[in-house]
This record gives sequence, structure tokens and C-alpha cells, in this order.
Amino acid sequence: MKKLFTLLLAFMAATTLLAHDFEVNGIYYNILDDKTNEVEVTWRGALSTSYEEYIGYIAIPESVTYEGTTYRVTEVGVGAFQGCTNLTSVMLPNHVTSIGDNAFWGCSGLEFVTIPDSLSWIGERGFYECTNLTTIILPNTMKSIPECVFANCTSLNHVTIPNSITFIGDGAFAYTGVSCVVLPASVRTLGFYVFSSCPNLREVTCESVKLPNLSQWVFFKTATDEATLYVPEESLEEYKTAAQWKEFGTILPISQVGTDLENIGLDNGYEVMDNGKLLRNGQLVIVRDGVEYNAQGQIVKE
Repeated sequence: MKKLFTLLLAFMAATTLLAHDFEVNGIYYNILDDKTNEVEVTWRGALSTSYEEYIGYIAIPESVTYEGTTYRVTEVGVGAFQGCTNLTSVMLPNHVTSIGDNAFWGCSGLEFVTIPDSLSWIGERGFYECTNLTTIILPNTMKSIPECVFANCTSLNHVTIPNSITFIGDGAFAYTGVSCVVLPASVRTLGFYVFSSCPNLREVTCESVKLPNLSQWVFFKTATDEATLYVPEESLEEYKTAAQWKEFGTILPISQVGTDLENIGLDNGYEVMDNGKLLRNGQLVIVRDGVEYNAQGQIVKE
């Protein structure tokens, strides 16, 4: 009898560990609040790695109806897509405000994520080791970039950091393929190893007149002596003598960003703004390795 009771307890514990409350159209959800009818996207089963339930392109709806109740999708839960190696792209809807820790950890096939303007928070290691992810555009509703959020995203070569960001956490972009980074004037602090081991980093623009606070080893094992740093002209001499910043091989005023169009293969259809950003027909565009993206990160010209 005692053995039977122990087995029954084990079975009950296992069933209560299931992450999802319900499933609709192949997407699993947890109810966050019965009063506001809000849900988060989660995984199937007892562990985030129990199944590889998400494959290919996933479009998460703004709302979902289950057993007569309509719920609003407001979060991507902790580990929701973790280990889904055959997931290729995800569209997150408006109203999603947070992406949990480890949400996309190890999604090695993930190439593109549409992040809504409603997003205000991404958890630590949110996109850790998404080795096929190439472009991320963060919304200006975010205030900080957490620890190791894009670390080991080895194909990541373009990141848009909005002018709402004040803090970038430890190792946020370590071991990525980023080649060009713009740090807006709002950034006040960079954690340890933020751009550590970034072999392709060749250009950093720091828009802050007041030098940001740097933790140790921000550019550890990154060849900043082969890179160019662009800074406000009034702070040029200060950057040239400041720890870590002075290690850049070339330090120039921001006014000289992007003045040589021939070197990046651009034609006269582009207009270069003072901050080095590009416009075509009045619309912001991003050009990386001969490919043109719009402000949403979608390819518009190859």
C-alpha cells in the first residue's frame, strides 16, 4: 500500500509539472491571469526540452480562444522555444510585453524574429546560441539589454539599439558576428564582456558626449586596434585617453561616419544622415554585406 501511495504521489507531481494549460493550433499557452484573461506562450510537457514542438515559421496570434474564453497573448514564457532547433522564424504580436529567460535558447535554425513595439523586457539568455539569427531590431520601449541575451549568436551581424536603452548587461553580444554597432547617447553603462570575442567588429559609434561607464573587459578578445570608433567631436580627446576606448585603432568624430559610399557599394539613391544612418526615398534602411533591410529587419533588396 505504501508503495502504491508513493507511485500515486509521483504521478500527481508529474501531471502538475506540465507547463501548458491549453493548446490551440499547435501553440501552447499558460494562463497568467483569470481576471484579465492574459496568457503566455509556453512549451509542451513537463520540461522545455521534452518535445521539439515548434518547427518552421510560427505566427503567434494577438489573442486566442479556448473553451469559450478569449485570452490576450502578452508574454513569451521562460524557455518557451528552448531547444527548438528547426524553428526558423517567429512573428510576435502586439501586446507582447516580455520575453522570458532562455525563451529561444539554442534555436539554432532561427533566422528572423519580428519584435513588436510593445516589448519592454527580454530575459537573460533570451536568444542565447541562436546561431543562424542575423538581424535584431529592438524597440524603444526597452530600457535595458540583459545578460548574455544574444551571446553565441555567431551569425548576428546587425543590431539596432534604440535610444531608450540605458544599460547593456554582461556578455550581451559576446561571441557574435556584429560588424557595426551604434551606442545611442542614452547608454550609460556597459557590463563585463559585452562585445567580447566579436571577430567581425570593425566600427563602433558612441553618441554620448559624456563617456559611458565601462565595466572591465567590455571588448575582451575583440580586435579593437583594427576597428574605428566614432564619437562626438567635443569629446574626441577624452575618448582618445580613456581606458578601453583608447585601444581603438582609429578614433574619429561622428561627422565622418558613412561619408565614403563607394566602400560599401551604395548608389546615389541613398542619403547619408549625420549619424551615419541611411535613407532611401525618405525611409530608413540598413545595408549589411550588400543586402538592404527596412527598419523592421525585412530584406527589401539583395
